[in-house]
Amino acid sequence: MRTLLKFPLFPAFVGFVCAAACSQQLDAPHVNTTRVGASASGGATAASGNVGSGGSVSVPTHTGGASSQTQLGGAASVVPTATGGAAALAGLPCEVASLLAAKCAACHSGSLPNVPRLLSPADFQLPAKIGGTLGEASVTQMASGVMPPAPPPASAAEQKAFSDWVAAGAKPTTCGAPPPVLPPDPYATPVTCTSKKQWTLGDHGSKLMRPGGACISCHAMTGDAPMFALGGTVYPSAHEPDDCNGSAAASVTVIVTDANGMDHSLPVNDAGNFSTEASIPFPYTARVEASGKVRAMVAKQMDGDCNGCHSESGANGAPGRIMAP
Repeated sequence: MRTLLKFPLFPAFVGFVCAAACSQQLDAPHVNTTRVGASASGGATAASGNVGSGGSVSVPTHTGGASSQTQLGGAASVVPTATGGAAALAGLPCEVASLLAAKCAACHSGSLPNVPRLLSPADFQLPAKIGGTLGEASVTQMASGVMPPAPPPASAAEQKAFSDWVAAGAKPTTCGAPPPVLPPDPYATPVTCTSKKQWTLGDHGSKLMRPGGACISCHAMTGDAPMFALGGTVYPSAHEPDDCNGSAAASVTVIVTDANGMDHSLPVNDAGNFSTEASIPFPYTARVEASGKVRAMVAKQMDGDCNGCHSESGANGAPGRIMAP
């Protein structure tokens, strides 16, 4: 045993302590492992001291680790693991990657039994046994001083960087660059009547009547209404109620491309409605053009009753209303 003590004990001992503490607080209900001594060859040398209940298992030591070992405070993408292999840190802010590489990844690489893997944003988003996510549980462990189990502990600056990242959702990012800013989802909007104008004349015949309604289905139930081959309503936002007037801009036009590749231009009226009684060979595709901008529907369609799918909340895979670009 004296010979073993001449070699670094930190990684192996951390693995032992982390297995006990982490399994109880973060992931597993108990752990069966043994304390190990480090050897120059990186092999496993079992000692005594079972944690939890049941049998014991030898854990490989760390001294035969990878040559790309990350130094304290570094933010390399590869760190040594408790088994002497290499584990990748990916999708992390620089400060978080540095903290994990220096003080966490040796045990939390996924190589130790009953110790949760904590190397990526996805790992920290997983549920913890004690509730919340593994990221939230890790914040609590650091604040209480339980983790990291061996000196030096995580500094106040390291804890803040980690805590702020977890509080923001532990989202993937690139070290040295801010997370990408995605454009807003045009369909993630509330129900609203943008025009603040409503059709109030019921079934009184007019090209401006019942914007937003499934006109072809409705007309099929009457004997004197025109039979459209295709019709619908264009709106300025994604979730607008029936009978609310849509986009009235003179520049808004619906272009329907039929099965033969021929374009049919359908003007949009003051209520946002468009329609045609002309025969259109199906299947077709459509696009809305306005002031040089285009919003296209590339999937081929076999139903000309556009508002039947492009309703207030959307149906049959449509996310909501037909929107002007």
